[in-house]
Amino acid sequence: MKNKNKLICIIPGLEKNSYSKKGDLVEWGGTTLLEWKLSQVFKVENLQEIYITTPSSKIKSLAASLGVKTIMRSKGQSLNALYKFIGKKFKNKNILWLNPTSPFLSEKDIKKFIIKYNKVSNHNDSAFTCIQLNEFLFDKKKSLNFNSLKGAISRKKLPNLYQSTNGAYIVSSKTMEEVGSLYGKKPFKHKVTWLQSLEVKSSYELENFKFFMSKYIKQNF
Repeated sequence: MKNKNKLICIIPGLEKNSYSKKGDLVEWGGTTLLEWKLSQVFKVENLQEIYITTPSSKIKSLAASLGVKTIMRSKGQSLNALYKFIGKKFKNKNILWLNPTSPFLSEKDIKKFIIKYNKVSNHNDSAFTCIQLNEFLFDKKKSLNFNSLKGAISRKKLPNLYQSTNGAYIVSSKTMEEVGSLYGKKPFKHKVTWLQSLEVKSSYELENFKFFMSKYIKQNF
């Protein structure tokens, strides 16, 4: 990727979603999930610009009050269409995409992610945060990562599989425009810890994850 040290940071924000009637404006750590993520991003160097993409006029006003630009998206717009639009808007740029639903992915973690990607970018065209899975996996019909009919097998012998945490991505605007995705042809898999991997996807997780706040603060402050 060219100009790999300067990234366009984009954070999606919704006023209402599946885990809260307040969406990314739900209370978190004395502020909101969205502002929490922004407070982390403000401490990350080498970002060319920071944007929030949202269909919400309320979030647009909040962003303006914090000195952050907004990319308005239409209500009901698919992620595929949004990615292609953003890719076309930022020609020849590299995009750092951060989701506010990963509050335990701190500014330190984001910095490490960027540094690591810069080291491997000659061989990888994108990157995402993930956890490594060493579990016995099945679909509706059969086992996926081992032969269940050939006797017991140790977890240590399972093939390496990785699950995206949906916390952070780096991808070129060209890939976003052409593919409509945050994954390139050869993405780098950046492994994070269990705490860093936590993603708010339901009201249950929203409430229960707050119990880990003290651990997060101890590790980052």
